[in-house]
Amino acid sequence: MEIAGAVEFRVSGRVISGAGVRYGEVASDRRERFSAGAFVEVADPLALRLQHDPLIEVASTRDRMVVMDNPAALEVRAELLPGAALDLVRRRRLTGFSVEFGSLTEREVGGLRVIDRAYLGGIGLVDIPSYAGSRLELRQRLSEAWFVAEVPFERRLECTCQGGGCTSVRFTPEAFDEALASDRDILAVGGQGFASVLGSTRRGTLILEEGEAGLRVGLDGPTDSAAARQVVESARAGPVYARPIIDAATSVFEDLDTVRVFSSVALRGMLIKATPHDRGHQAATVRGVEQRRRRRIWL
Repeated sequence: MEIAGAVEFRVSGRVISGAGVRYGEVASDRRERFSAGAFVEVADPLALRLQHDPLIEVASTRDRMVVMDNPAALEVRAELLPGAALDLVRRRRLTGFSVEFGSLTEREVGGLRVIDRAYLGGIGLVDIPSYAGSRLELRQRLSEAWFVAEVPFERRLECTCQGGGCTSVRFTPEAFDEALASDRDILAVGGQGFASVLGSTRRGTLILEEGEAGLRVGLDGPTDSAAARQVVESARAGPVYARPIIDAATSVFEDLDTVRVFSSVALRGMLIKATPHDRGHQAATVRGVEQRRRRRIWL
């Protein structure tokens, strides 16, 4: 039997973590819950499978996965290698953990099936979990980040750095898919370029998430560096933006008059910098900096 898990599921680089089951939570598609410590027998090794397919094992307790039982939940932490599973997670096609189990001892309480003892045979990455709490959390701490910005899709953005008569760029909704699925470390840098690093995807201090309207960018690292302090001070004086640093030689694009339309971006980094002109970009939100609207009065 399979049943989906029950708690926030985080993604940081190639590491996914969360819970296979939160004890006491009732499944959304059936009247069923697990008692704390229900998994008294566990397969050894325990496999993590893509959509429960027995032929597609993406990690196991023998390699790159740890499963811990605590009073609140069955916690899972695994590292995914580059490939289909990691790509589907980052694209939000897989939205939760799911456990494969066999009931050993159970009871009925007011029409609710309560499983007190069970055998845990495997864990899957699934598209539709049974427990609402197991929805995949792809915001990757964006709500806690001190810097949040967005690079919009399908909008003309002024840019003269591409050369060749190009004066603006536009990104399709799929433009950053390959970069997000890659294991390559992407850096966020300040006005001094790669000499002023603000965050790193590999270290989890740069957060990149594909949203509905654009690529969402967050910084969750320390703010006591000179580069970070400069961003905060700049945001107090005026708008700050996040702009992709692109390797055009290995990107896929089409030039339409003066607009370069990217369908696949080889992303070298993100430039975090203040500028007096938005050029189609959206100004970032910087925590602790009040965003004021001022009206100019001509005398």
